[in-house]
Amino acid sequence: MPILRFVHPSIRSTKQSGDDLANLINSSSITSGTYWDGRKQIPSSEESYNKERAAELWNRSSERLDLEKDI
Repeated sequence: MPILRFVHPSIRSTKQSGDDLANLINSSSITSGTYWDGRKQIPSSEESYNKERAAELWNRSSERLDLEKDI
């Protein structure tokens, strides 16, 4: 696996990922609903703040599930 890190730096061992996940679960200082890359908090994508796209996703999903469309 170490050689793969030269090709793609985000490749990590299961131990590293498990340690980071355990840290997120056990830390009382971490806010729910935030995004993390390892132990670094990162912002959500710009598209995730697009209210029109969110409404479109809700409307299409609600049509398929026979839910009310209003959010």
